[in-house]
Amino acid sequence: KGIQVLNWETGDVISSTPFRPKSIALRPNSDVLAGGRGNEIQLYNFRTKEFLNVLEGYQGYVNSVTFSPDGKILASGYRDGQVRIWDLIDSSVSSRYHSEHLKTVNTVAISPDNQILASGSDDNTIVLFNLKTKKIGYKLTGHSDIVRSICFSPDSLILASGSADDTIKLWHVKTGELLHTLRGNPHREWPKGCWSVCFSPDGQILAAGFGAKKDGIILWQRT
Repeated sequence: KGIQVLNWETGDVISSTPFRPKSIALRPNSDVLAGGRGNEIQLYNFRTKEFLNVLEGYQGYVNSVTFSPDGKILASGYRDGQVRIWDLIDSSVSSRYHSEHLKTVNTVAISPDNQILASGSDDNTIVLFNLKTKKIGYKLTGHSDIVRSICFSPDSLILASGSADDTIKLWHVKTGELLHTLRGNPHREWPKGCWSVCFSPDGQILAAGFGAKKDGIILWQRT
């Protein structure tokens, strides 16, 4: 057991490794994976099967990781509510900002324009942090249960958040305004809520995974 990297067109296994992190992210346009395990983040080349570096220096438990679209930074969310930003040009450098989360950070995402870092938490909130000004922009409230997944639209203007409260909320990134609330199938119970959200590359379709095990995926098309 471990990580398998697949060719999405053929289904062939490109690489397989016993590396077993809790969370992983693929660095854009490269063969490098970041994996959070315990209080470390390991950088791993899945083609050469080499561990390249270990990012450490903070004792919190790593719960989520993500690369910026330009591959220059890595963000990590922790069980104690903290968020760290790692400069991959000089991997010994990291910065921490007060995320204002009171509980576990389940998910982190960086906007396609490399401007905004978003984090979702067990405290039911999402925080937007401006990577240029190094200041928190908005703390988004409205979910009534934990936030499990977040995703930016390709134009960086909308953030989708999926929650255990059985809803997806769409937020305007520049204003923090709640634009719309999408709900699971009203004709079926989803006892575990929403687990994941993702926009299509053209931003016209939003996909979400609901429920437990094989309960279902719902697609919404932009009109």
